[in-house]
This record gives sequence, C-alpha cells and structure tokens, in this order.
Amino acid sequence: MGFDDRIPFSRAKSYMVISYNDAGFNGADNEEGLFIRTIHRSSYVPFVARILPQKNGKNANFTCDINPVEFTVKIDNGQIKLLFADEDTILVKGEGDVALTLDFLTEGRPYDYIYGIPVGGSVCYMANCYKNNSKYLIEDVQQGNILLDQSWNICTADYSKISIDADNGKFLFSFKEIETEWDGQPVVYDYQKCLQNVTEEFDSFCKSMPSVPSRYEDARTTAAYINWSCLVKKKGFLTRDAMYMSKNWMCSVWSWDHCFNAIALSYNDPEAAWDQFMLMFDFQDKFGRLPDSVNDCHVTWNYCKPPIHGWALDKMMMNMKLSMEQLSEVYNKLSKWTNWWFDHRDSDSDGICEYVHGNDSGWDNSTAFSELPPVETPELQAFLVIQMEVLSGLAGKLGNLKGEKVWTERSEDLLNKMLSHCF
Repeated sequence: MGFDDRIPFSRAKSYMVISYNDAGFNGADNEEGLFIRTIHRSSYVPFVARILPQKNGKNANFTCDINPVEFTVKIDNGQIKLLFADEDTILVKGEGDVALTLDFLTEGRPYDYIYGIPVGGSVCYMANCYKNNSKYLIEDVQQGNILLDQSWNICTADYSKISIDADNGKFLFSFKEIETEWDGQPVVYDYQKCLQNVTEEFDSFCKSMPSVPSRYEDARTTAAYINWSCLVKKKGFLTRDAMYMSKNWMCSVWSWDHCFNAIALSYNDPEAAWDQFMLMFDFQDKFGRLPDSVNDCHVTWNYCKPPIHGWALDKMMMNMKLSMEQLSEVYNKLSKWTNWWFDHRDSDSDGICEYVHGNDSGWDNSTAFSELPPVETPELQAFLVIQMEVLSGLAGKLGNLKGEKVWTERSEDLLNKMLSHCF
C-alpha cells in the first residue's frame, strides 16, 4: 500500500490523528517526531502528545509500518501497535522489550496538566490539554505499569509525561478523547476483536469505492483509505458527517472539493454521497452564496468556490437515484447558487460572470489574477452553462416546464456570449 509521511493514520469519524512529522509541521514549533494530533479547529496547536518509544529507560530508534487499520512502531526486540477501537479511542499495545512515554508538551503552555482519577483499586489519568481545547483519558491500564511524571507550577505543569512499561513483556492501554466529562466506567478492550471490527469496517468502505483495472488496485486501496480516514463525525458547525480534504493541514470542507468526494461515494453509498454534496448548501445564505469552507468550529465567507455543483450532481445522478423530495431541494438550492453569480459577480452588467479573487476560482495564485480582479474567465462561464443545463433537466423531472424552458434559454444565451466574449 502506498503510504508515506503525507498520509496520517486515523479512522472514519475521528478527530484524532497519529503521524510522523518533520520539525516545524505546518508552521508549528514542533521537533521532528511521532505525535498524536487533533484536527479540531478550536485547538491552539495541533499536537496533543509526542509518542516516545523506549528501551532500557531511554528513547529508542524506531521504524514505522502502517496499514489502513494498524500503526506499528518497531524497535529492537519489541514493537508497539496502535489502532482506533472507535472514533474517540486509540488502543496502544506493547510487545517485547519495549516501553512508551507520552509527552504532553506542556512546556510554556498555560493550564495544561494531568490529574489522577481513582477507580476501584487503580488510577486513571486525565490530561487536561488547554492547548488543544480538549481532554484525553488514559484509561485503566489493562496490562503493564503506568507512571505519571509531572512538575506542577501553581496553575499549569512545567512538564507532564505518562510512561507505560511492560509486564511480562506486554502492555495494553487506551487513549480516549473526552468532550465534556468521563462517565467513570473504564472499558475493557479486546485488541484482536477491535482489530477485526475496524478491518471489516474499512473493507466494507473500500468495496464501495469505484472499481479500477487490476494494475491500479494498490492505488485504489490507498485512495479508499484516504477517503475513509478523512471522515469526521457531525459536530459543532458540521451539520452532517463530513469528509475532510486531509487530516494533515486541509482540515475542513471546501465548497468544491466536497463535490468530488460526493461523486466517489455516489457509486455505492448514495446516502453518504448526498450528505457530502448537500453539506455546503446547509450554509447557503439568503443571497444564494455558499461559504468557502466549513469545519467543526469555523465557517469562512471571505471567498467561495466555482459553480461545479451542477456538473457534479449530473455525475452523481448517473450512479444514484434521487427522490422527488431530493430533486426539489437541490433544484431550489442550485437555482439560488446559480443566480448569485449573475446577481453579485457581474459588476459591468455584460452578462459574463467574474471572479474577484483567485481563491474563488480554485486556481488561487494563477497568472490569470496577475492584475487586480475582477477577472472574466471562460471556464467560469462553462461551469454555469453546464449548471443551467442540469437545472433545466431537474425542472423537467419535477414537471416544471416553465423552469425547464427558462434554464435552457439562459444556458444557451450564456454559451453564445462566452464564445463571443472570451474567444
């Protein structure tokens, strides 16, 4: 499988990530290393804790082996395996002559520390990570020995680390994201059962992706993993489960990328495809505009993205059937989105729509924007021509003969104007 350091390890619906990052990842002040990260956009920094594999009380050299469901850290005479038992829980299993320290990177961070929670005859540990705007629980260690190493300083910890070493050559513990409060009930996990469950879940998702010639099967599996692992659960501003563009640095949904994701899902998962496509329309404003991007904590309106939605919907409808209710909903929203371009992006009223920034086009820093916009480009008109053709077809399916005729005429009119104006 084509994994490399650009593909983080995660799972569907999780906001946690495990990745090996170079120093200065995405402009942060981190050292090079293996980390647990958060992709919640309310986080002040993305790094939750650094994972330090150890041997004989010292940090050990290691290599990483990754597949879609399991992350293996290998050192001499031992290994550490990590998998997502569910979207909020990472299981960590050590085998052989190996130990592990989690450094919660509290140095210079206000209000970050770890406190113990007595449970029965043992102690669970809660990492209160203000830097991440979240909390993380190291549940009752099922096997091995745990030690808290922390220096408390009035209202924060100067340093804060949790170490786990093996008992009879093994350790097993869980690392859980806690949104508000923990229920105080440690969960006993069966690692092999969790591995089986997540393997079956990924395999099922992978089978739902479009088929390819056999020579591309490895690339297909990698692509399926990226799609699956980039899903996050409905939370905060997100009105539906969403597929992010990446869990490295593009941790949001943009209002054209979501179309490509929806097309990929439309082959065998029409419900998920519909959610991906309609997600951005949940934020459509009274003028018909779509936001530029959305995540669990932010909606960005400074820019938008090109109107490829009609083209994408047409591709989706080749693979899935829409109900009359869905047809009606998408017709109304797509009509408003189309009209917005003519109402608000045609400053000289010549019937040719404009971009007011490269970010609106998806071409961002293209030479087409070397001079101060607005810029009238042919592909924007082409997108709108296709979108109005699709709207005409939707109107016909809905029995709206007037709408069908109007959208056809508008599409043909813009096509003629584009050919005359742009070529």
